[in-house]
Amino acid sequence: MNERSEPTTGTAESLAGGGRMGCGMGSATEAFVAHRNLLFTVTYEMLGSAADAEDVLHETWLRWMKVDMEQVRDQRAYLVRIATRRSLDRLRTMNRRKEDYVGSWLPEPLLTAPDVAEDMSWPRACRWR
Repeated sequence: MNERSEPTTGTAESLAGGGRMGCGMGSATEAFVAHRNLLFTVTYEMLGSAADAEDVLHETWLRWMKVDMEQVRDQRAYLVRIATRRSLDRLRTMNRRKEDYVGSWLPEPLLTAPDVAEDMSWPRACRWR
C-alpha cells in the first residue's frame, strides 16, 4: 500500500502501518494482534463473558496505543498486565452495580403448550399457485 492510497477502515492491515496510520504504530499493532488470542483468553477467564472480554480488549488497545514503545521490554507481559488490570477494574465496577433480586427466585419459564407454528400445515402453506 503506498502513501497515496486510502487504508480500509478497521482492518489489521490498515492499522499496521498502511497509508496515513503508519506513524510508528505498525509494530504496536502487530504486537497487539499477535497476542490478541492470549489477551482474550485472560480476560474471558477473569470475566466469564465474551462481551465483557471484548470490551476490555478495546480498552486494552486504547491504553496500548498511548504507551511509549521505547520503554517496553516485554510487549506480551505488558499487554497481559494492561488486560488484567482492566479486567479487575471491570470486575470491581460490576460488583458495585450488582443488584440483588428482592423476592423469591423464579425459574425460567418452560413451554407447556404446543407451539403455534406446529398447527400450521406447512406443505399447503408453502405451495405456490
